[in-house]
Amino acid sequence: MYFPIFFLVLVALTGFSYQEPICGENEEYACRSTCVSTCQNLQFANCAPECEWGCYCKSNYIRNEEGGKCVLVRDCWKRSVE
Repeated sequence: MYFPIFFLVLVALTGFSYQEPICGENEEYACRSTCVSTCQNLQFANCAPECEWGCYCKSNYIRNEEGGKCVLVRDCWKRSVE
């Protein structure tokens, strides 16, 4: 009888204190496969379909391993001119 009340109080307390992590530019916090494409590696084979919460690139963006930022797919091969 006390367990349901305890459970509700626990959920209420933890529910109000949870805050999603702050992700970088062009990223969102989501549950996705950890096998993600990057500018340097566009395809993965035999990836496990498990979902893991974290910061992932938004739709139409891909991670550039050089610097780790999410860039538009079309910008993967652009070089910065200095």
